[in-house]
Amino acid sequence: MNSLSLTDSYKASHFLLYPPNTTEISGYFEARASSKFDHISFFGLQYYIKNKLLPFIENMDIEEAERTWNKHGLPFNRKGFEALKELGYLPIEIQAVPEGMYIPKDNVLLQMKNTHPDFAWLVTWLETSLVQLWYPCTVASLSKKCKIMMKKYLEETGCENIESVLLFMLHDFGCRGASSMESASIGGAAHLTNFMGTDTFIALDLLREYYNMDMAGYSIPAMEHSTVIAWENEDDSYQNILDMYLKENAILACVSDSTDFKRVNSNWGTRFKQQIETSGGRVVVRHDSGSPLYNSIDAIRTLMDNFGSTINTKGYKVLPNYIRFIWGDGADYAIIDQTLHALIGFDIASENIVFGMGGALLQRVDRDTCSFAFKINEVVQNNTRRAVYKHPVTGKGKASKPGRQALIFENGQYRTIPEIELHGRENILRTVFKDGNLLIDETFETIRKRADV
Repeated sequence: MNSLSLTDSYKASHFLLYPPNTTEISGYFEARASSKFDHISFFGLQYYIKNKLLPFIENMDIEEAERTWNKHGLPFNRKGFEALKELGYLPIEIQAVPEGMYIPKDNVLLQMKNTHPDFAWLVTWLETSLVQLWYPCTVASLSKKCKIMMKKYLEETGCENIESVLLFMLHDFGCRGASSMESASIGGAAHLTNFMGTDTFIALDLLREYYNMDMAGYSIPAMEHSTVIAWENEDDSYQNILDMYLKENAILACVSDSTDFKRVNSNWGTRFKQQIETSGGRVVVRHDSGSPLYNSIDAIRTLMDNFGSTINTKGYKVLPNYIRFIWGDGADYAIIDQTLHALIGFDIASENIVFGMGGALLQRVDRDTCSFAFKINEVVQNNTRRAVYKHPVTGKGKASKPGRQALIFENGQYRTIPEIELHGRENILRTVFKDGNLLIDETFETIRKRADV
């Protein structure tokens, strides 16, 4: 794709709209105070830089761009882009918080400015593609929010191995529900900053290519409805997967509501009970329809009636290690919270259930979920540096921060302050990209460890 297509149409007119002798523009990226999430996970910048910025000049086709922009009804800054191609690198500096950090909303996450006086206009040209960081940041933030909530329930109901259970308690089912494979890959990667269960395989390719992670997530053999209803006798489909995959240390998932879930659920503890108990592996019974609260409780109680349960130190019932339950339909943060809360009323430990989240994880979000925005905060004109900001009287929630910003950690909290007020204090924003060079190239393992706080 031509790099000169990666912006909003109206941006093409802006090189003539800035005041004469504008030699520097700075802007910053944040989740504004109106964000629906109180905290934000920052993720995706390294992918953006490697995928969009490093090949920018190489992928510029100036002839094609001028022709198509003019046909579109807009001027084209041919002189500026020819000068950029001759320069041979992107004269841009990007500072950002480390990826994986989880900080309160209304704080600076990233800051960008030009480093060559002829290319101030380039900062806002790049804004459009840069702001699409809202997507991996929002998915990572939602996933983190779910993880915090799930950990609370595991602690409350007496789970003895919280860390290992938690890592696989929310499984990504979102690939088919995402708007594109690129969305699925970057959104799926964002989820993996917090969990290790995924069926969005393409996210693993992204993390291998851009974050030097050989294998970031895991899945298991699992039935879908087609592998049940294709059999003339439904029970034969379950016998088949047990024979094919159930063995020592193996885990497999069996969707059980293609017809009569109650009958099938009872069968796990009768017809197939001995094979499951003696296998040394684990069967995860999956349900995909109806009420998550009612059916999860009913299913787990039936499994406990048939397979038994133990009582943990906090008085909650736990299924034998070889049998578990997964809810995989329509799950979102509220449904998971309600279901785990309802299970407590039946003295059922949270570790008995895991969740698969699809569209609600990778697709049911937008830029307004966390109110992400990029706004310019400083300009240099006629050798004079001036702080600038937006402050609409009709929308005070869209006010922006004047002047170059810095992020500090002081008295136990993160705070955004004007850069000129640092006075020797550490700025958490780090220079990640400058003049065509990626200065910080981190592994996903490093980012995941940072996210696990």
